[in-house]
Amino acid sequence: MKILIPSPNLVGFLTAVYHAYYSHRDAEKISANPEAVTLFDDAVSTGEDVGLARKVREGIIIKAGEEAYDEVAAAYLSGDKNKEEIIFRYLRLLFKRGRDVLTMYSDPVVIEFRDLLNKVTNEAHRFKGFLRFMETQEGVFYSYFGGDNDIIELLVPHFRARFNDQKFVLHDIKRGKIALWDGRKIYFMPAPETVNVTLSENEILFGALWKEYHKNVAIAERKNNKLQRQFLPKKYRWFMNEF
Repeated sequence: MKILIPSPNLVGFLTAVYHAYYSHRDAEKISANPEAVTLFDDAVSTGEDVGLARKVREGIIIKAGEEAYDEVAAAYLSGDKNKEEIIFRYLRLLFKRGRDVLTMYSDPVVIEFRDLLNKVTNEAHRFKGFLRFMETQEGVFYSYFGGDNDIIELLVPHFRARFNDQKFVLHDIKRGKIALWDGRKIYFMPAPETVNVTLSENEILFGALWKEYHKNVAIAERKNNKLQRQFLPKKYRWFMNEF
C-alpha cells in the first residue's frame, strides 16, 4: 500500500492531498501516524508547499464552499492520531459529491469526519467559558490550559473581542504554544521552556477572595458531585483556582 506522509501542519496535509490526486494517484492513505505504516507499505514523504496547498484549498471552496474549507481546517486541529486519514476520506467524498457532502449525515465517512470536527469545536466552546485569566504585575492578563485538541487559534477571536484593547496571553502548555494579543495585533509563537508569571497584588487578593467565595457559597445539603462532573469535567479543573 502506498501511504503519503505529510509534514505535521495543515499546509503539509493539503500538500499531500494534492499529490494524492496528481503525482501519487495510487496512494490509498495519508497519515502522519507512525503506527499506520508497516514494513510492507510504500511510504512517501510529501513535505509542504504553500502553492499546492492553496490549490487544494481553492478546490474545496469551489466544490463545497468556504464553510466546507473552514470545517476541514478546524477538524485538522484535532488531537486524534488518525485525523489525516479521516479528513482525507472525507475530502475524497467532497470532491465527488460537492456541496451534497455537507448534508450527507448518514454516510459513514461524513459521520466519522463530523465526530472529529465536533470534538474540536465542542472543546473550544467549553474552554471559552472555563478559562481563567490572571493579572500579572505588568498588567497583562495570562491564562494557561492544555486540551485534547490544538484549539488555541479558535479561542483567540473570542477573547480578542472580549478583552478588546486589553493585552492578554493564552498559553497552551500541552503543546508549548503562546498567543499574544497586544491590543492591536495577535502573535502566535512557541512558548519558552520556562514561563515565569508574577501576579499583581490585586490578582493575589481577588484570587483568594474568589476561592473563599466558592467554598462558602456552596450548599452542603445540595452537593451533587456527579452533576458537577457532568457540567464541569475534572479534566478542565486543574487550571481553575477554585478547585
